[in-house]
Amino acid sequence: MDAHYDPTKSYFDPNIPQILPHENMYKIQIGSTLFKISGASLSSDGPSYFTDFFAKLETESTTNLDNSVSLSSPSDHPITNTQSVTTTVTPPTTCQTTLFIDRSAEIFKYIYQHLQGYYIDIKDEVQYTMLIADSMYYNLPRLRKILRETEYYYTKIGDVSFKLPKSLFDREGDTYNYFYLTSDTLYVDIERVIISRKLIRPPPHSYSFVPRSPHLFKQLFELLCGAQFTLDDNSRESLIKECRYYRLLNLEQRLIKCKLVEDPIYGNNEIWIKLNDISKNGLSVIEKPLEEYYEYNPSNKRIKLNPNVVETSGFVKVMYKKPYVDLESRILTVQIDDGESYINIVNHKFMLGGKSRQKFESLFNVLFRRNLNIEVGSYLKMIDDTPFYEIDLHDSLNGEFTVNRRCSTFEDIFTIQQEKVYIKKALFQIIVHSHLTFIPVRLDTFTAMTNLRNDESFL
Repeated sequence: MDAHYDPTKSYFDPNIPQILPHENMYKIQIGSTLFKISGASLSSDGPSYFTDFFAKLETESTTNLDNSVSLSSPSDHPITNTQSVTTTVTPPTTCQTTLFIDRSAEIFKYIYQHLQGYYIDIKDEVQYTMLIADSMYYNLPRLRKILRETEYYYTKIGDVSFKLPKSLFDREGDTYNYFYLTSDTLYVDIERVIISRKLIRPPPHSYSFVPRSPHLFKQLFELLCGAQFTLDDNSRESLIKECRYYRLLNLEQRLIKCKLVEDPIYGNNEIWIKLNDISKNGLSVIEKPLEEYYEYNPSNKRIKLNPNVVETSGFVKVMYKKPYVDLESRILTVQIDDGESYINIVNHKFMLGGKSRQKFESLFNVLFRRNLNIEVGSYLKMIDDTPFYEIDLHDSLNGEFTVNRRCSTFEDIFTIQQEKVYIKKALFQIIVHSHLTFIPVRLDTFTAMTNLRNDESFL
C-alpha cells in the first residue's frame, strides 16, 4: 500500500473551510427541536443554506463588540524580569438569532451527525429518500455526494425493507440491474424538481417500492451472498422469473438448469439445456469437416449440396455457452418437452410445434442470419397451414430411445403401427448442411394418451 495513502481522502477533506468562524455557535430550530452547532460543523459541508444565512447576518451586523482580553506581565514582576508580553484570546460567541425551519427534526438528526463528522447509518428506503430531499433543500454538497454515491440500494419489496450492498452486484450481467436504474432515476428526479424549479420546499416523493414477493427476493439475496441450496423445478422457475424482472442476468444464468457432458475421447463437450432457457447471446456456430457429417448419417453420403448455404467442404454445428457464466462454447444439445411436438412416422420428420416452434424460430433466425446469411424459415417447412415446422431427422446409433416407457432403437420407432409418436422429452443436436437437421440424442415418446396417463403418478 502507498505510504501516503489516506483513507479519509476517499470520503471528505478533513480541512474545514473558513466559511463561518469555527469557534462560534449557531442555533437552528427544526420543527420543535432546537439544535446548537458550531461554525466549524456548518462550514464542513458548505456553502449551504445554513452558512449563507448566518454569514449574511454577520455581514449585516452593525454592532461589533470587542471581546478581546489583554493580559500583561509588568517588567518588575517578582518572579520574572522580562519584557511585557500581550496575549489576545477571542472567546466563542453564540449567535442570538435562531434559524427556524419547518422540516423533520428526526431526519435533521442524521444531518446533524453528518455535520459533526460522523458516519450516517441509514436504516431504510424512507430515511434515504427523505435525506436526499433535505440534503438538496439545505444545499449540502458533500452530503448530496455521499447519498448519490452510497454503497447501498434502499428499497421495499412487498412489505419488507431491504438494504442491499452494491458490491453484491459486481458480477458482469448483474451490475445494470433494476435497482441501479431506479435509484439513479429517483435521485435525478428529485434533484431536477427541487433545484431547477427553485421550490420553497421539496414536494412529496415516493421511496423505492417493488410490488413483488419479498420471500423470493430473500432467496435471491442469499444466492448473491454465496449461499447454495437445492431447488425443485417450480422453485427454480420462480426464481428465474424474479431474476429477469430485476435484470440479474448473471444470477439468472447460474440458476438455469443445464448439464455439462464431457467427452474424454474426442473432446466434443456438450451442454444440455432446455429450448426455453437458451439465450440468443450464447449461440454460435462452428464448421466441421464433412467426414464428421457422414458419421452421423453413414448411409446417405450422396447429399445434394447447396453452395449458397455453407461451403461444400464441411457442415455447420450449433454451439452454445451460457452468457456471463461460461468461458467456452460447447456443442448444443437442446431439450424439447412442450408436449405438442411429435415424430411423423410416415416421412421420418420431426414436427416442431406450439411455443417451441416460435421460440426456435426467434432464436435461430438471428443466429443463421448473422453467421450464415440465411433465413431459418427457408429450412423450416410449414405443413398444411398447421402450427408445425417439418425438420429432418438423422439416424443415430447412439443414445437411449423409449416408446411408451419401453427401450427401443431409433430405427424401431419407425416400425410402429402409428402415424405419430409424441414427444414427452427429447434431446437433439442441430447441424446445417444442405438443410437443417436434428440429430437425436435421447428420446422419451408415447403413442397415445393412455400411455401418457400410465406414466403419471396418483395425486
